[in-house]
Amino acid sequence: MRSSTRYCVFCGTTPLTLEHNPPQWINEFCSDLDHGGTTTFFTDRSRTHPRGASHTVAATAGRVVCGRCNNGWMSNLENAVKPVLGPMTQGHGTRLTKERQGVLAEWLIKSSLVHAAVTSWQNTTRFGAAFARFHELRDAILPWFVFVAAHGGKETEYTRQYFASYLEGSSKEQRQFPAYAYAIVIGHFVGAVTYSGDVTFPVPPPPLERIAPARAVFIWPRGRYMTLQDIEVLGTGPSAEEFAGLLR
Repeated sequence: MRSSTRYCVFCGTTPLTLEHNPPQWINEFCSDLDHGGTTTFFTDRSRTHPRGASHTVAATAGRVVCGRCNNGWMSNLENAVKPVLGPMTQGHGTRLTKERQGVLAEWLIKSSLVHAAVTSWQNTTRFGAAFARFHELRDAILPWFVFVAAHGGKETEYTRQYFASYLEGSSKEQRQFPAYAYAIVIGHFVGAVTYSGDVTFPVPPPPLERIAPARAVFIWPRGRYMTLQDIEVLGTGPSAEEFAGLLR
């Protein structure tokens, strides 16, 4: 019988502390946002959902990390990303140097893993290699790709998170190379993370700009603003057929 004991998803120790994702300091910049309520969607991509896998739309919090990680390297990462991400959530133009791209990408990867664990503890096993790799290296490196864009216009500003996993397909390749797509919108900021064991994943379309692997300096926002419909499509991930085709 499998043990029901939970442990830190990064270092494997206990006791666990409460981790908010997105963090509470976001309220300093976006205190009047609609935080998406607790609406959750679970769909079987092989039968009922035409685009992809299970996804969740909600702000999340859960006991998934230990105090040492939460108050140590994770806290340092929050302090580093705050002066970059905070103004972006308000729509202020930001010069994204390679250093800033790196910090923002690391934060988005960390957020994707925390969200995965909070929404389903089984993800800690399914993506065990991802948790271990990030904890060991704490860097935005392959097989992760990270992208950013801006949400704007007259639509209501809000925070939402999406997680689409590709794990239980009928093909041998899908079982061998688990993959996920994560998207988060906080006010005017949109971030997306893709992870795949074989470094193959459909590239999200413009106006998303890649920040990991890092690229040349650019000014955010760049290109058109994403609409709610754009973000919903991004959040559900590519279709199972599209993803399976790339793995063949």
